[in-house]
Amino acid sequence: MPGRVGIIAGCRTPFAKAGTAYRDATALDLAKGCVRELVERTEVDPARIDTLVMGQVVASPQAPNLAREVVLATGLPPSLPAYTVNRACASANQAIVDVAMSILGRHAEAGIAGGAESLSDVPVLHSRRLARALGDASRAKTLPARLEP
Repeated sequence: MPGRVGIIAGCRTPFAKAGTAYRDATALDLAKGCVRELVERTEVDPARIDTLVMGQVVASPQAPNLAREVVLATGLPPSLPAYTVNRACASANQAIVDVAMSILGRHAEAGIAGGAESLSDVPVLHSRRLARALGDASRAKTLPARLEP
């Protein structure tokens, strides 16, 4: 084994049923809160963090790269490399492995890994037919034209 990697701190939100305690929170809101709290609790200098990887199964169209959005919203250095992974239910675990491998490969000395979901804020996808009808209606110039099928 070329070296060892240690997890020195963790932070998470409590579990809550979809549509209850966090119903107005996005995955980005939850991730930002945890990362801010983690940095505050550990008192680590944000400049010492070399990478940030987040796992997310259902990405939001408003924030498709959760990790980059977390960096930009939490006061971490904007130059900090950050990316998001998706491996279904193993997304956060993959994020942890990616950070550990970066450290083992000597590409990083310290990193943040995590995952975030908000099942109260899952994008709802529709059929191509409905999407086309909504697009046509939004481009229509008059009310009668908007109501045409």
